[in-house]
Amino acid sequence: MKVRLVGIGLVLSGAAILVACGTEGESVEETSTLVASSAVPSKLAEPELGSGQPPIPFDPCLDIDPAVLRDAGLDPATLERKDLVGDVTSSIGCSVDGDELAASIFARNGTYDEELADDRQLRRPDRPSITETSINGRDAFYGLSRTGDSTCPVVMRTGFGHVYIDGLLLNDRTTDGQVLDLCTETVRIATAIEPSLPGGN
Repeated sequence: MKVRLVGIGLVLSGAAILVACGTEGESVEETSTLVASSAVPSKLAEPELGSGQPPIPFDPCLDIDPAVLRDAGLDPATLERKDLVGDVTSSIGCSVDGDELAASIFARNGTYDEELADDRQLRRPDRPSITETSINGRDAFYGLSRTGDSTCPVVMRTGFGHVYIDGLLLNDRTTDGQVLDLCTETVRIATAIEPSLPGGN
């Protein structure tokens, strides 16, 4: 697997040094101030939504603690923005890779109920049905891709619309030989990320 590295870090402002000088023999006062400010890498900068669209107050690229991603088996250094800004609704988010699983995490301002209805209407007859569930008390549904590709989307209801997490297995076994189930792993990631979402269901 080719790993994409995106630099994430802190930008330190230059130290401001104030020096007061007097006659010979007088003390010299020196004050140094160092201010650190967090910077968003340009590749992860949040896009502007179309005029009149409902806001999306959660950005998966910026609002999930890197430690949460690492604990879920994903490498925050591989975050890559994959926004889709439309005229009526939009989807903002990132793809992120791990050793065994890759995920795409999107926040969307289309409603959860519309997404659920669309999945049922567009699901191919030969595809397994979705499973409606609750993740940390939040309405959710998941199932193998309705179109037949090798992914398992998990959708969680939010106050602004929904969060869509699409998982893809890069390896079907762990390094110690344990067989992985795609939907189980994607639900596990969704469960880890859910506390990062804004309140409201």
